[in-house]
Amino acid sequence: MDEETEKRDEFIYELIADRFRLEWQRTNDLDGKASRIVRFVGIIVSLQAGLGSLLLKEMPRTCGFYFYPLLCFIFLSGLGFLMCSILCGLKAYGVKTWSVVPDTEHLIEEYAKKDKSRIDILRLVSAEISAAVAKNAATNDEKVEFIRQGFIFFVLGIGVAILFVCGLLLV
Repeated sequence: MDEETEKRDEFIYELIADRFRLEWQRTNDLDGKASRIVRFVGIIVSLQAGLGSLLLKEMPRTCGFYFYPLLCFIFLSGLGFLMCSILCGLKAYGVKTWSVVPDTEHLIEEYAKKDKSRIDILRLVSAEISAAVAKNAATNDEKVEFIRQGFIFFVLGIGVAILFVCGLLLV
């Protein structure tokens, strides 16, 4: 019976430890997505700002009293959405606190020096890792939300840029 309990506790520990590793991998994947958004949108902002301002400068201002300011507003709105996308990507990519367990000093002081049994150590460390997984998952969920918002701003920025180009074509 005691051997069966120990095998069960080891199995539970391995499952929790695997989940911890998966959460770590999720963090790396999310950081990669956030950095790709920042780089890609940064290139688009540079192109849009350069080409758009050049096209606005060359546009005849006699095309209508309200049309030129409207196009300027659309142009700046598109850039604003894209800049918000970059900011969301940077916020997602920013340094976050990551829980790493077990703490080596804590292992020595609380478990080794106090002669805890193997099953007790497995259970206590499993509980610590489980708490760390929950905290790290919450941090990653926050990253996901910033990446999602960044993507929405990106789509809005591209949509407004297309509207700007259509407005230029009407002139």
